[in-house]
Amino acid sequence: MVHMFNTEGKAVSTFSIPTAWARGVAVSPSNGNILIVENENQSVMTFTPSGELVHRFHSDHFSSCYGIAQRNDGRILAVDYAEHCVAMFEPDGTFVRSIGKRGEGEGEFYRPFFIAVTKSDGFVVTDSYNHRLQILDKDGSFERIFGKRGTENGDFDLPLGVGVGGEGEIVVADRDNHRLQVVATDGSHVTTVVNGDGRLASPANIAVMNDGHVYVINGKDKSIDKFKYN
Repeated sequence: MVHMFNTEGKAVSTFSIPTAWARGVAVSPSNGNILIVENENQSVMTFTPSGELVHRFHSDHFSSCYGIAQRNDGRILAVDYAEHCVAMFEPDGTFVRSIGKRGEGEGEFYRPFFIAVTKSDGFVVTDSYNHRLQILDKDGSFERIFGKRGTENGDFDLPLGVGVGGEGEIVVADRDNHRLQVVATDGSHVTTVVNGDGRLASPANIAVMNDGHVYVINGKDKSIDKFKYN
């Protein structure tokens, strides 16, 4: 089931989907369609905002995905945490390439979970069990790594959801530090969002708006919370 809300949290529509194994969701930058990756049949489904299924493709090139994103050129990126890689597809589902493998080096991942497209059509991946972020260019070539396990600003402890803001800043759900962090594309720390009443306990996935707001899936009480980070 997919539930859609407006920016104030009011439910606007609901539609059913043909799987109980939906994991990642993304919105197409070109037409507003909704992409969902599911792990029962290893497929990516595309729906109109009204819930009409307009395209679906199956792939043997991923097994257990959570994060999904679509670039401005239409290419689809799916993060496979079990295979420690990112699978790239053409809009019609044609497989392009697999990026990364298990490891700790540049362009290597250990249980990556989520992904976001940068302003240059590259992408940033939460390399979750390595407790860091990686940025790759539009071809999937490594650009930079930042972060390490810790509690200081710029450190992470199981980073999960990630998004890119209106000025290119990167917002990260720093799950086990119970906070959000905002960093520049060079990895420098911008700000940290914490909340004293527990509303940021174990933040999971996020959605970042161009106006400096971020919507957070709250792992504590299964709600969606809205924060301002700038």
